[in-house]
Amino acid sequence: MSRPFVCRQPSMKQVTIYTKLGCHLCDEAYRLLLGLTAEFPLHIDVVDITHEHNRELYDKYFLQIPVLSFFGTDQKLTWPFTAADVKACLNQLSED
Repeated sequence: MSRPFVCRQPSMKQVTIYTKLGCHLCDEAYRLLLGLTAEFPLHIDVVDITHEHNRELYDKYFLQIPVLSFFGTDQKLTWPFTAADVKACLNQLSED
């Protein structure tokens, strides 16, 4: 199975969402991120912590998902978070 080619714009902010299949809170968090894409150019990486290669992530985030991680920083948001919380993190990336 081939992965689609992704062309990242220099101004794009990369956000990783740690999730698992069937997690309604993760789905809600993903929709929240999608709702911010008009204001912030985002590249969203979705990482399933239950995949066999992600055992360390599973151990770390299982009780916290969904978790957002912002590329280039140590900053993370664990559920529950709001659009305002995410915007604050994204705006902070803009300032760096």
